[in-house]
Amino acid sequence: MRPTPRPGAPVSWRRRGAVAVTSLALVCTAAVTVAPQADAAGAVSWAAPTAISGAADVSTSGSLVRAASLTANGGTYDVDATVNGVTFRHSPYTGSTTTFPNGDILTMSDSSRIGSYEGFGGSTSPFSTLPAGYQTLLRSGDYNDGDTAGAGTTARETLTLRNLTPGAQYLFQVWVNDYRVKNLGQDNPGLVTVVSDGAGSTTLEHNVNNALGGVGQYVSGSFTADAASKAFTFTGGNTGVDTSSPSATAIVNAYQLRRLDGGSTAPVITRQPVSQSVQAGGTATFSVTADGTAPLSYQWRRNGQDVSGATGSSLTVSGVQTADAGTYTVTVTNAAGSVTSGPATLTVGATAQTRPRVIVLTDGEVDDRSSMIRFLHYTSDFDVAGIVQVNSRYQKSGHSGEKWLEAELANYAKVLPNLRVHNPNFPDAAYLQGVSRVGNENPNDLTTAPPDMQTKDTPGEQLIINTLLDNDPRPVHIAVWGGANTMASALWRLKTSYSSADFARAAAKARIYCIWYQDGGGQWIEDNIHEARINEAYRWDNVWDYQSLTGPSPDYVKAYMTSSWLDANVKTGHGPLGAMYPQSFVSEGDTPSFLHEIANGLHADDDFTLGGWGGRSAYDDPAKPNHLTDTGISDDGDSNKMYWRWIPAAQNDFAARMRWDTASSYGAANHQPIAAVTGSLRQNVSPGQLISLDGSPSSDPDRNALSYQWWQYSDADSVAAKVSISNAGSQKGAGFVVPNEPGKQIQIILEVTDNGTPALTSYARIIYTIV
Repeated sequence: MRPTPRPGAPVSWRRRGAVAVTSLALVCTAAVTVAPQADAAGAVSWAAPTAISGAADVSTSGSLVRAASLTANGGTYDVDATVNGVTFRHSPYTGSTTTFPNGDILTMSDSSRIGSYEGFGGSTSPFSTLPAGYQTLLRSGDYNDGDTAGAGTTARETLTLRNLTPGAQYLFQVWVNDYRVKNLGQDNPGLVTVVSDGAGSTTLEHNVNNALGGVGQYVSGSFTADAASKAFTFTGGNTGVDTSSPSATAIVNAYQLRRLDGGSTAPVITRQPVSQSVQAGGTATFSVTADGTAPLSYQWRRNGQDVSGATGSSLTVSGVQTADAGTYTVTVTNAAGSVTSGPATLTVGATAQTRPRVIVLTDGEVDDRSSMIRFLHYTSDFDVAGIVQVNSRYQKSGHSGEKWLEAELANYAKVLPNLRVHNPNFPDAAYLQGVSRVGNENPNDLTTAPPDMQTKDTPGEQLIINTLLDNDPRPVHIAVWGGANTMASALWRLKTSYSSADFARAAAKARIYCIWYQDGGGQWIEDNIHEARINEAYRWDNVWDYQSLTGPSPDYVKAYMTSSWLDANVKTGHGPLGAMYPQSFVSEGDTPSFLHEIANGLHADDDFTLGGWGGRSAYDDPAKPNHLTDTGISDDGDSNKMYWRWIPAAQNDFAARMRWDTASSYGAANHQPIAAVTGSLRQNVSPGQLISLDGSPSSDPDRNALSYQWWQYSDADSVAAKVSISNAGSQKGAGFVVPNEPGKQIQIILEVTDNGTPALTSYARIIYTIV
């Protein structure tokens, strides 16, 4: 059905921008007749649709309010495009209802095929003869594909312009272009999009040439705003050129809004400053993009205070230090008003000199290969000193010859550029390969004491010795996923072949976390090297391992270990490294050994008794003062809870990092919030003292909403009393009374969880010593 122009409106229906159409057979998936309303308040006066021809198509009348290029999120053409001096801000479509950076809203519904697309332009003329910026503008757009006529669906999009000034006069321009003569891959010339404001309408052809390489049309319409917002609908139709398959697809590639009456338009922020994580000593640059009547002035603030001299559209902080961390905003002002940006968080990341040092010993079992994929996604949080391939009683000859580690590192290299968008601390794949070694894989040495081993002085053993003897004072966390015989041999050599001072220094730096004793090496270290700290962990069994779906974890925890969770969050659609994940469900028995080193705010990496994602252990034998184990202890009477209680948060965090693999822009993924409290994390308090808890310094780099929960980790502290925390779900205003137990400690955990996808949690742990 042909749309009917509003009586008296200066509308001329045209095709190819020149020839008037006297008979237009328009086939749509639903009727698109717009009821005429003569001289309706706020109605648009449309000019004739015109074929796209060159930069002069873009009007410069009046003053720019905003201009948007509709793009695919994170795509090649998800960039600003400048045509005829007008900059169209890239505005990605991210869901059925999307609020663009400029505040306008696009809604699509009624069809199962809606989204954004980047194939609306190509290398054939006449499209290829357009200016480069114009080509960029028109190559991407949003579509609603109503399938074929009669299918019962409607190809319709609704764009709502917001923040208008009632009584002001505006010019609205919109572009529709499809270089192809296709409807999402199906030959189908004659497609059109009907643009309506509810009082009148006009029709734009997707391809006026009806040939590959053709161009579409744009149209201009003027109106006087009668409200603070105005909606336009875009409905797909078909001129009937090809009636064999009369598809109907609505397309919108770009639009601009200009003010014609000389009035000033208040600033509108079209690109918010983005949160950043920067290493100490590095450089952070925040920038904002705003439209509005010139001149625009800027003032940046940190934690609500003006930054001296920061009066431009960007702010650069050089030589970043911890004191520079905080929340940054900018206020943009002109004669018509002002607007303040959303907050952007500057996180000062740990340098290689402050992150935990980690060496992994892996026997290459299938669950090790799964754990390694997770481990690689957290190498931003560690300083990886080595990866050593060993054997175990279960993998007697090891698997270094299969080159599985090299294959995973090759795919890590492929996703590394995206990972670094989200955290700059990820190391090069070549570096990780450079610190990889082979240790003892001799099956004859599995139960042999180091002095009697057949295989000694392996490259892996020497790497451990060199790391423990270097001048770096940090502890070295050795995560033992297989057998510990290579570690035992290294300590034996240090004790027998080096000076007593060198041995003492090396042993004191060692923090050994054994996933069971999978050969004789762990027990030998426990019995013979009392100077080295060794954690013998067992209670992860039936929680993280092959029995993760049948063990004692609650059902809501097991849901994070299923094949459906794994496919949705790791294996499918998350890049080549996730696709390598070798198991059908989550059974990573070795993963707890490095979870303490993840920077989540719990700081359990150097004190396993505190408890955290890697479980909780206790010293068990005064005769072996550096031996810890998780046997004989529990959380709330459950001997496995010290592991499974953290799994939902740990799995959501892993899922978020897997999304980083394919998210080429920071805003396309979620990032861990920052849990922070007022005051020190270690405090002396008195019996009967009223303690106020305040988490207001917490923030979120993605500007997500945060929820708060305060709780006592009573099994990990030493007081007998269970303290009652008032207002435990509040950001501030929570509190408790210190029990009368001098000499004891209270652990209070603040959990901060964002509302992103997936929801991420970080922590702050306050330890109160009662004096």
